Amino acid sequence: MKNLGYFWSENSPLAESLIGTFTGITINALSHRRPIRITLWRPSGDGIQVTSKMHELNDRDEIGTLSFELVRGESGDSVTAEWQAEIREIERVSVIEHDWRASIGVRLIGRQNDRYEILAGVGPYTLALVGFPNPSQLIVDDFAYDPAAYCVTSF
Repeated sequence: MKNLGYFWSENSPLAESLIGTFTGITINALSHRRPIRITLWRPSGDGIQVTSKMHELNDRDEIGTLSFELVRGESGDSVTAEWQAEIREIERVSVIEHDWRASIGVRLIGRQNDRYEILAGVGPYTLALVGFPNPSQLIVDDFAYDPAAYCVTSF
């Protein structure tokens, strides 16, 4: 079985960057109102930006995995909302498709057992979001897979 993991260019482990306190989110969407990027903001002003990266599995099928990047500051075409979360645990969400195991999402678990999910969406380069504030009523529940197909493992 072939593996498609997350993209993370930093030297530190990704899980360490996703654990801790967050104070807000920025969601970027295009005219179709589906998220294409979410940034999780820390009190320091640093953020972790998440996008979907597409991979061709064969001539007719492709799948999205998540790409993570450290950022500073905000972009102008976005929705920013308060989001107070103290993340204590991270889980990997994967699916198996055409002899590939692909990391299509993450589940963030907070101190009060609150759960947030960032997943590759049904459309190319889109995201599906669970548990986050959605002040602009974006279409956040276009899941590429039925949650029954998820393989959830510790990070």
